[in-house]
Amino acid sequence: MKRYSVYAIYFSFVTVWALSGVSYSHLSDAERISPTFSAGCWTQPKIRCREGFVMPILTLRIDSVRQHASFTVTGISSYTQISYELTYGTASGTKGAKGEHILSGENEFSRSDIFLGSCTSGGTCTPDPDVKNLNVTVTLTHTSGETLTVSRHID
Repeated sequence: MKRYSVYAIYFSFVTVWALSGVSYSHLSDAERISPTFSAGCWTQPKIRCREGFVMPILTLRIDSVRQHASFTVTGISSYTQISYELTYGTASGTKGAKGEHILSGENEFSRSDIFLGSCTSGGTCTPDPDVKNLNVTVTLTHTSGETLTVSRHID
């Protein structure tokens, strides 16, 4: 009985931590977070964070015709700055976009409708054919000054 209670408490904690108010059932294994440095958190075999650090959730999406991408990172209220780099492959090489933003306590940052192609100064846009290997890398700076880098990939 005591083992069951401990297991139930552990399961409840893991469930609450894992869900954090967000449903992950729609994400594939390839879309789940893959931190490269974890600002006080260790990811193998499970995430254990020092007090004050929250593991953000990064999602990456591409539309069905592979002409527009978007990404969202949530759980970032304790971070002060975000920078991102989105890259993708085409027959003519690697292309992409990057940016930086100062955060002011918001819990979510997103970029949507990122066009995967090129546009003329006159406003005529042409999508890149055969877009593949879409990657986004997000680096967050915590209020303590430590950084966390997370990335996502879609073939």
